[in-house]
Amino acid sequence: MIENTDESAGDRLRHTLEPIVELDAGEILSFEVLSLLGNRPFPDKTDPKEYQQATQALLLTRQLEFFQKISQYDGALYQSLFLNVDPALFGGRISWMDFLPFLYQFKIDIGFEMAQVLNGLSTQVMQAMEPLRALGIRFWIMDANQAIHALPAELRACFDGIKIAKQCFWQCYGRADPAFIEQASSSWGHDNVIVEGVENRHHLSFVRAQGIMRGQGFHWRARLLRHACWH
Repeated sequence: MIENTDESAGDRLRHTLEPIVELDAGEILSFEVLSLLGNRPFPDKTDPKEYQQATQALLLTRQLEFFQKISQYDGALYQSLFLNVDPALFGGRISWMDFLPFLYQFKIDIGFEMAQVLNGLSTQVMQAMEPLRALGIRFWIMDANQAIHALPAELRACFDGIKIAKQCFWQCYGRADPAFIEQASSSWGHDNVIVEGVENRHHLSFVRAQGIMRGQGFHWRARLLRHACWH
């Protein structure tokens, strides 16, 4: 885990990088960036929904700029970024042009929360995803659990993979029941499933036994800290 505090724009913003790892070799494939923005004064006479989306769009830009900065220190390590994005932003707040300058420097994956996807994506959002996928950006469904089976075919076609929620994984592990993980691997492909919540070597052994290639969790944070000295 790497943390960085950015106060250049007057806002206290903390970024945390969580590694996504190839399970067999233990190599870091990508980083999910999680950001915490300090309390900002809410302007008078401002629509709350509009203000929230504007803040999220700004945060997305700051995340991209942050990763661009650290990739200059170690381009081999920081070569791929995973972003958690509200699909509503693709309804007009952001477009493929916002990502284009960064794609020349590192790969980008985008995740939508499963609950938001199951509620349905507008035609505008799905159309906005098309040029991004053509540029090589992969889209994922995050916090996936058994409800993913209800995903309509037309929505599934918009996505490249899923991230299994850590609570769902822990339930599978606790019951020694890999059925859902096996179904996910068979349905999406073993390298298009990321299992969150891999906290120790026992979790790792359980996931690897199901043929899953990618994981995320506390098990790999200590290794990442060795790369944080320049902070």
